[in-house]
Amino acid sequence: MQDLKKSKRRMNANQMTNAFLSNEEAMDKDMCDDLSRGCNKSNNNCPKPCPKECEQHNPCKQSNSHSHDCHHDCHNHKCEPCQLETGMDCVKNPCSNDQCCSPLNLSRFNTANAVPFAIETNRVFDTMQFQIFQDASASDGSQLYFIYDVESVNGNIPTGGFVSVKIDEVCFDFSEIEITPGNVTLEGFTVHPVEPEETLCESTFESFVCGERNAFCCAQGRGTPSKFRERGLQVEVSDLVLTLRGHCGCTQITISAIPAFMDSQGNLVQCNCAGFRFNTLAAPICIPSSGMGITLRQNYQTKLSVSCVSNANVQKNCVEGNANYTVNIPGGIDLILCVQEIVSILRGEQIVVLGSSTPITPRVVDTFSRVCDFTSCGDKAMSSNQNNNSHSGCGCNR
Repeated sequence: MQDLKKSKRRMNANQMTNAFLSNEEAMDKDMCDDLSRGCNKSNNNCPKPCPKECEQHNPCKQSNSHSHDCHHDCHNHKCEPCQLETGMDCVKNPCSNDQCCSPLNLSRFNTANAVPFAIETNRVFDTMQFQIFQDASASDGSQLYFIYDVESVNGNIPTGGFVSVKIDEVCFDFSEIEITPGNVTLEGFTVHPVEPEETLCESTFESFVCGERNAFCCAQGRGTPSKFRERGLQVEVSDLVLTLRGHCGCTQITISAIPAFMDSQGNLVQCNCAGFRFNTLAAPICIPSSGMGITLRQNYQTKLSVSCVSNANVQKNCVEGNANYTVNIPGGIDLILCVQEIVSILRGEQIVVLGSSTPITPRVVDTFSRVCDFTSCGDKAMSSNQNNNSHSGCGCNR
């Protein structure tokens, strides 16, 4: 009885399987007829349907795969996805929106991990600082004027008269600032200025000073007092253009101011430069009393500025449909140059300093270091090669 039930269940299962296959063959034949435009038209008989795990990858069942044959051997297919092959390679955009950068950050060290080094250097024996400013003048020393012009108007300006424009900021544009030190003297000593080399962005000047021995001060371990004087310091700013940005109500206005001088006929002539002539700088300073030669160093820092520019008067003129503007600044512009000069007396000495024995390691930019190992060259590498004879010399990794 049990055997009969098992046979019956097996028979019912076979009947259900045959019915399922018959239905699926019919469905597959209908689908093949629908896709006969893209498949092989010479054969209207479809093969045995693919297993379920391969049905979604069957090229004959993809509506956009008309170039494939209906007789795809799905039983030998590895079920890889059917997709377009592209040569697209994407990388991250290398542009950076950072407006600032971080300097080199050195690791701190203390006396426990520091090494003493004997070096020969200059010690600052005495130093002082001048902070001065001066009004601008023309290159020949005459009064400096400005030629004004309206660069842009973002908004409307009423016609018929002048409107008052409040100045919000003043910007400076120039090509270079040339510093010409004056005649430097030290009371009681001989000063020999050193001709500076033609280098860019250089604002440091040096002079050799022949020392004189002062036995009284030297016996006390003190220096000899002297007086520093500098006569005729001059600074010239080339290709100078001032930009004044302001507003009148909601209208934004930009005005340019170009330096000029007045000729003998009373006409303003554009010169694009401004000069600054300073009075004599004088202050006491201390000189070594040992009689050895010393170095006098002058370091300059400059900054352009203006006195208060309260407002500007602008008038809109319409001539034959074209608009032009007349600009007038009632109080004018007082251009100022601020100068900070540090004067130092340097004496050569041999001193011992504590420092780290580990050198500063720069960050590697080029990928060439991945091919060649430069760190293997040197005394340590040579001793390592002598102990290990697996390869000779140092250089590229193999």
